[in-house]
Amino acid sequence: MHRVIVGLLSDNAAGKTDRSHCKQATLIVNKEIRTSFVHLLIVRRGRWYKNMSLQIQENKYLNGDPEHNDGVEFKKGGGLSTREVILIVVLIVVTVAGVVAIAVLATQQASSSEEFCNTRECASTAGFLIDNMDPEVDPCDNFFEFAVGGWKKNNPIPDTSSSWSMYSVLRERVQYIVRDILEEPSADDELEAVKKAKDVYQSCMDLDTLERRGIQPLTDFLQGPLQWPVIDATFDPSKFDILATMLELRAYNNDIFIEASVSVDSKNSSLRIITIDQPSLALGRDYYLEETYSRQKQAYFELMVSAATALGANVSTVREEMNKTLELETFLAENMVPSEDRRESENLYNKMTVGELQANIAPEVDWLLYLNTLSDAWLFNETIVIDESEPVIVQAPPYLMNLSREVFSPDTAWDNRTIANYMVWRIVRNRINNLGKEFRDMVFEYNRVLSGADQVNPRWKTCSSYVEGNFGAPLGYKYVNSYFSADKKTQVIGMIERVRDAFKKQIDELEWMAAEDKIVAKDKADAIDPKVGYPEWMLNTTELNNDFQALNTSADDYFGNVVRYLQYTAQSGFAYLRAPINQSSWSTAPTTVNAFYLRSKNQIRFPAGELQFPFYWGTDVPMYLSYGAIGVVIGHEITHGFDDQGRKYDKNGNLNQWWSNSSIDNFINKRQCIIDQYDNYYFTEAGKNLDGYRTQGENIADNGGMKAAFRAYREWVDERGSEEQLLPGIGLTQNQMFFLNYANLRCSQYRPQGAERASQGVHSPGEFRVIGSMSNFEEFAKAYNCPTGTTMNRGEQRCSVW
Repeated sequence: MHRVIVGLLSDNAAGKTDRSHCKQATLIVNKEIRTSFVHLLIVRRGRWYKNMSLQIQENKYLNGDPEHNDGVEFKKGGGLSTREVILIVVLIVVTVAGVVAIAVLATQQASSSEEFCNTRECASTAGFLIDNMDPEVDPCDNFFEFAVGGWKKNNPIPDTSSSWSMYSVLRERVQYIVRDILEEPSADDELEAVKKAKDVYQSCMDLDTLERRGIQPLTDFLQGPLQWPVIDATFDPSKFDILATMLELRAYNNDIFIEASVSVDSKNSSLRIITIDQPSLALGRDYYLEETYSRQKQAYFELMVSAATALGANVSTVREEMNKTLELETFLAENMVPSEDRRESENLYNKMTVGELQANIAPEVDWLLYLNTLSDAWLFNETIVIDESEPVIVQAPPYLMNLSREVFSPDTAWDNRTIANYMVWRIVRNRINNLGKEFRDMVFEYNRVLSGADQVNPRWKTCSSYVEGNFGAPLGYKYVNSYFSADKKTQVIGMIERVRDAFKKQIDELEWMAAEDKIVAKDKADAIDPKVGYPEWMLNTTELNNDFQALNTSADDYFGNVVRYLQYTAQSGFAYLRAPINQSSWSTAPTTVNAFYLRSKNQIRFPAGELQFPFYWGTDVPMYLSYGAIGVVIGHEITHGFDDQGRKYDKNGNLNQWWSNSSIDNFINKRQCIIDQYDNYYFTEAGKNLDGYRTQGENIADNGGMKAAFRAYREWVDERGSEEQLLPGIGLTQNQMFFLNYANLRCSQYRPQGAERASQGVHSPGEFRVIGSMSNFEEFAKAYNCPTGTTMNRGEQRCSVW
């Protein structure tokens, strides 16, 4: 059954103060009775199509509480079967269809210049949103399914993916553009940086050369300090040097055992500092330790064995050697600080000198040799000398202590062969992606277990994703010049200012925050630095070329291109250790489909890739769509500056207690409500409840951001002096449309494997981002007339932080 909602609104329904006289019917289109009497033309994604045979469905809440009657409520029909419904429709439609059609047309004609937006853009937008809906679902029971149930049915998860969402659609849209840029023949005056990006893409697409060269690029690479014992009979464990091997791997941007980087000093955001931390592993920590993930861990082990065997390992001993290797990696996972213990920023800020690190934390590691080797950025003509007085931030002292004692010590229980096998395996794991079909098939079989995807991505997607991820600036230059308008940037900046102002008013109305803390909180909100579209420096062709000057590329050497890029990125961080920080700078690639808040700069970022429909709709359709989408995203990022982590950083981006103790205590109580609320949501696809503690920051931002965006929109309407026009054919008010479009942003569905991954992330799944934030928001309940106690109206149980 294919359904659309067509509203018959009275004059009072277009956003007037008194909506109690609104009369509306839900009209359902049934494909089974296509020989209907009324033809409604609706633009659907740019194509005209006919929806026929209308059935009138009663609206249960039509005569509800006038105070909350901001529009129309939708309920499921009765228990009639589809066949029975068809018979009833056939009997009644003959007599009423003419009347209904005349009423629809007369209403539209009489009010089209005032109530309804009848442009092609509005009609197409209405068709898009209608197609995504499932009006059989009561919006007060599950607004997510009501708003996007149709989208889920019409957009099955691709065979190449573990999940699919509106973000996936936007990313794919950008990916096609990136492919066009990369495959376009270079002009004579093409930027050198763009040419290098095209070289890498071309080499990645050249599968014939990859097959012809076979394993040789990798086996040639695995020489000297990077000998892999499992495939190299000449390996001498007595000559193995763990630190020398670490440094050789780090030269290719592989942090094994220890992660060292240059970052902003959390307590002095004007300075850079060396940060020492535990590294990432090939799998998430829980995958090594919990029986739940035994299948995924086994798939990882089989990948290790298959790769080693294909590279020449002895088939009679390879499984034993790789099993010991996996045992060592599991040991590292056991000793790592879990993510929930790393959420409090103070726990990560352990400032000391290199001398103190050497004496008190990890004495078995030669830190001066390690750090001085890393700081020799010869590709950038920068060599920085590190001595014992150099300050560092140690983020995981317990892990480093255990590592020094259990792995680096001469008394370690781990033999050199196993340690070397593990260290080199980590770079082998990533580099087999750059070889021929035999290895790509291995990786696919492994990924299929982890993701549930049954097909491999087209090669062009793999290659364009790699190039986009590493050549974001030159590709951004091309993207911005062809696909992003200056007007859009100006319009979004205007929305940011309105949402910021609304958020500050929310601060004023807080009962839990001390008056003096409200003043500094609003100061921080005022100081938030918005970045929209693209960094200006990315349009500077000289600067772009200079950034990639040290990188050599070749159109027929994919493996070499990847290795050279790894060297380039490995040195780039330490090359800027002594460089001054420009607080207003940013470097996010314009093609990025995401938005960000940076605590160290008190900065929000909205790259051009994020500013597409249905996030930003432009000025050809009503603004309630954009405020309900990118407006909420803006509010979300602003609120991140005041979530459980962001609230610890002052307006200058410094980790600092800038609230009174009473406000901090009250905040902790308020956030606990959010934690408990989301803890109780059951994520069916993953077979478990959400982790409210892990997701609290994003949930706080969702809730606060929606309030700020809705308030900003209503204030914009007040300044305008009148309500905006309605979209044709949907039958929803302006406020209802605001919430409907937000739900469209969160369209998402998962395979079980994708759901498992999502459950380990810091974001709640899309369904609960919609239900959680809207059920806490009184204005949503008013808009959809949801009674207290329904899923979408928590009433006295509502949680509110900002």
